[in-house]
Amino acid sequence: MSKIHQIRQSLQHQLEQWGAMAESLELQLTLGRAEALQHFDEQRQRLRTQAQELKSRLAQLDELGEDARTRAQAALEHLEVQLALARAETRDAYLEQRDKLRQAIHALEERLDEAAASGGEGLGQRMEAELKTFAGHADRLLAELEALEFQFQVHAESARLRLADAKNALVLKIQAFRKQLGERQDQAKERMHQTEDELGQAARHLKDAFSNLLGHK
Repeated sequence: MSKIHQIRQSLQHQLEQWGAMAESLELQLTLGRAEALQHFDEQRQRLRTQAQELKSRLAQLDELGEDARTRAQAALEHLEVQLALARAETRDAYLEQRDKLRQAIHALEERLDEAAASGGEGLGQRMEAELKTFAGHADRLLAELEALEFQFQVHAESARLRLADAKNALVLKIQAFRKQLGERQDQAKERMHQTEDELGQAARHLKDAFSNLLGHK
């Protein structure tokens, strides 16, 4: 199993991922369009800054082979380009930009995974730490990307008013989930499998409810 897969399968990472998802959904449902888009731009800049810092740290890893370094830095530069693009203003442009960002993040994680496996144990441990940090930042942006569709799908004031009751009900469910998530984090080690199953199911229900709100089947 690759290091990035191990990281994403860990309970701690999943707890953080579910928390980011719930926070992003709540923000997109409660903020106005301009504020929501501004919040996304801030998250995008954070990941861009993290990518730039990661590129500098990779350049300082003497144990890293030149080929692995070159591939990882090329993937980082590609991600930086995608993150630097102007904000999408239409739904079609948003969907295209979302797909390209997903692909760029996935490609970079694969190159970092290869780099981690290219050296000895010391390099593997250092690269695993980098992967954990990057995966956390990337997942937060991906959660924002998923939730941002609300701003493009339901942009007309009439549609917002029509969906007000359903939206408010979903916000309450999200808030309850975030409270449950906080309570269960303290119990995670003692009840790991039960916590993972229960919160995973609750997270899927929230995502399904959000998709239904947008009219997805």
